Amino acid sequence: MKKIILTIIQLAVTVGLLYWVYHDPKKLGEMRHALTHARWEWLVAGIFSYVVVEIAAAFRWGILLRVQGINLSFSRVTGLFLIGMFYNQFLPGGTGGDIIKSYLLWKETDRKAGGLLAVVFDRFIGLVALVATTATLVSLRFDLLAQTHETRRYLWILIFCRTNFRDAKS
Repeated sequence: MKKIILTIIQLAVTVGLLYWVYHDPKKLGEMRHALTHARWEWLVAGIFSYVVVEIAAAFRWGILLRVQGINLSFSRVTGLFLIGMFYNQFLPGGTGGDIIKSYLLWKETDRKAGGLLAVVFDRFIGLVALVATTATLVSLRFDLLAQTHETRRYLWILIFCRTNFRDAKS
């Protein structure tokens, strides 16, 4: 009974969010216009790139699981990864997918701590990649980003955080 109630709540949240996103006819018209006037080769390239990135992320997570002694087939790892992506997209908050992946691994394997560690470390790797990408782009495009008031404010926040992080390590 508890599982049925949870599923109903999840479906209600998903339907509510989809309605909230798509209820405005003006926005729906804008999306339709953008899609009908988009160049199909760029759409295909974008979708292909996205699929490659997600397959690489599932492969990375599979490596982290194997390091923890959890040997699952690539199709099972990819399935769990896609379930996690679904929950991340359609539930409020950004950790719903991590929680469901941890839960499913918890049920599926006897290496419970290893499964949780693989999920947490995968999230940490993503954070490090974002920080490295941000640092690279800011250093390459600092002059351009410093030209407008809006981006200049964020540059100073980044510089402040970087300075304090470096000082905290010392």
